[in-house]
Amino acid sequence: MRNKFYVCLVGLFFANILSATSGTFMSFAKIGSWAIEGKCRVYCAKPEGWRFFVETIDSGEKGVELVRVKLHSQKPSKLPIFSVMVNLSGDDARFLWRPELSCRKFDRAGVMPYESHARFMSSAVQWLPLYAFLDGEDKNILTVSSSESRGRVVFRGGTQEGPNTLVAEYTYNTKDCETLRESFEVTVRYDTRRRSADVTLADAAAWTRKADPAVERPVPEAAFEPLWSSWCAYHSSITEAIVEEEAAIARSIGLNTIIIDDGWQFKSGPWWIYNGENLPNERYSKDFVSHIKRIREAGTKVVLWYPVNLITDNVVNFADYKERILFRRSWGPYVWDPRFPDRREFFLSRIKTAMKDWKVDGLKLDFVDSWGLDFDGCKHPDVTKGLNGRDTPDLMDVASRVMLEARDIVSGIRPDGVIEFRQCYIGPAMLKACTQMRVQDCPGSLPEMRYGIANLRLLCGQNAVHSDPIQWSKTASEESVADSILASIFGIGQYSVRLREIPKGQLAVLKHYIAFAREHAQALYRGSFRVQGLTSDAPVLVGEIQDERIIGVYKSDFVASCGAGDKRIIVLNGTGTERVTLRFDSPVKFAVYGPRGQSLGTKSFAAGVFDVEIPRGGYISSLTH
Repeated sequence: MRNKFYVCLVGLFFANILSATSGTFMSFAKIGSWAIEGKCRVYCAKPEGWRFFVETIDSGEKGVELVRVKLHSQKPSKLPIFSVMVNLSGDDARFLWRPELSCRKFDRAGVMPYESHARFMSSAVQWLPLYAFLDGEDKNILTVSSSESRGRVVFRGGTQEGPNTLVAEYTYNTKDCETLRESFEVTVRYDTRRRSADVTLADAAAWTRKADPAVERPVPEAAFEPLWSSWCAYHSSITEAIVEEEAAIARSIGLNTIIIDDGWQFKSGPWWIYNGENLPNERYSKDFVSHIKRIREAGTKVVLWYPVNLITDNVVNFADYKERILFRRSWGPYVWDPRFPDRREFFLSRIKTAMKDWKVDGLKLDFVDSWGLDFDGCKHPDVTKGLNGRDTPDLMDVASRVMLEARDIVSGIRPDGVIEFRQCYIGPAMLKACTQMRVQDCPGSLPEMRYGIANLRLLCGQNAVHSDPIQWSKTASEESVADSILASIFGIGQYSVRLREIPKGQLAVLKHYIAFAREHAQALYRGSFRVQGLTSDAPVLVGEIQDERIIGVYKSDFVASCGAGDKRIIVLNGTGTERVTLRFDSPVKFAVYGPRGQSLGTKSFAAGVFDVEIPRGGYISSLTH
């Protein structure tokens, strides 16, 4: 193996290089030194006595390279900031995919950023360190992923001025890493195989999950149940009477789980004003335990919303938090510091109370990402001069541990208990701490919902993927209702409309598609999942098992391939029009259905590409296979 070492223009050369057969130790005497392993460069401006060992590991896969960086210190020391970077030709690269794209309505993958302006951050509670440069045909150019996902990782990626090269750089230990250590290790995975982007991303995400030390837990069947949510329908204006009535209607159309969102612990004022106590309020229910019991005895499971780390000075126990605050959010509540063991114990005790005493079936744990915010005026306390009651200086590690403990408590009390997280905390540790991941808030935005579900399905492994609460108005047409449902059909549906008020026609559409999703759950949620047009807002989604292929089409002018006719083919029309463009590999005959599931005749096609009329919000299902 040949290693080359270069000097940064602003630094001085390093001394004392100790060679090894599988890599090279470097003891930096001065700042600003680069070390190169193959095409990869490692840079540390202030090593402070740390030695770096860089090696290439055999991945066992052609086109996939692993670069491991090990750090060693002769005494316990604070980890230095260092970067791992690779350059390669950017001639065919057109898009930079990153995990948060689906939550930014006007900032999709269709922009190749200038590298000096493109910096993105991940941590244990925000996103994950996985990025992909793609060509104009949804093929991979370079996908990079990091084994270190709990600490704060900054990614810089894009094109450079000059010979049009791509830059992909991870920087480690930039914040909240005050723990003194004698060693540190990270592996960066580089995938240059020209494969479909969706397959490449799924592989990289699986590798990153495997690299995290937490144990992956089985996901209960309850996580794959569609449900009714109170949030978009009522916000905080809920009462036990409203929830029990809605639960009964939901049960009658096939929704056997409900989420009681914010409002159960709420008195008056802004919705967040009583966060922290997290106890039932009499305004909502005079007897909360009996209320939950009535819903459950009627056959409906109850998932309870719970704000994890927000606290306000309006609650009676604020004095317990006053000296244990991480920062205050600009819109009001404080965020408590999980490095204080008594605050973690209190939080976990509330989890136990909800599961054991109130006997709920699961929890929607919200705002976990507040622990990792790097904006909103979130200046953290300085722990370099003393912990002042904290039992660790490492914020992200303890945030991971407390959420994994919460999962253990829930599954220990109720093995089929569920925990829902929001899309932005999608790192490997968080995935192992929950059973289901919900699309980030995108009320009424069908492209955002679809793209969010597509990304989560590629990244979440075995976890159930849920839609953001699906909403529509009482005046919406049946076709419009079906559009909303079909945009979410490859995720578990969370419906949040006032069922007691919507017209019968809307209810009929909803009931039909709930039954449809149950009948075809294996293909929709459990089989292989593919995305056609990941760089074009995912206009075609495909779920497939041995005897069935379900194709969701969301742009009428995008040619959706239906594949071979060797199995049942169902094409869902989510375009908002009555036309889709389909490619058939063999002759096929279809039955046509409207948004209520009503039969509307048949259509036959030869092999080839056709403009096909399908009712808006309806579908076709093959009869010959």
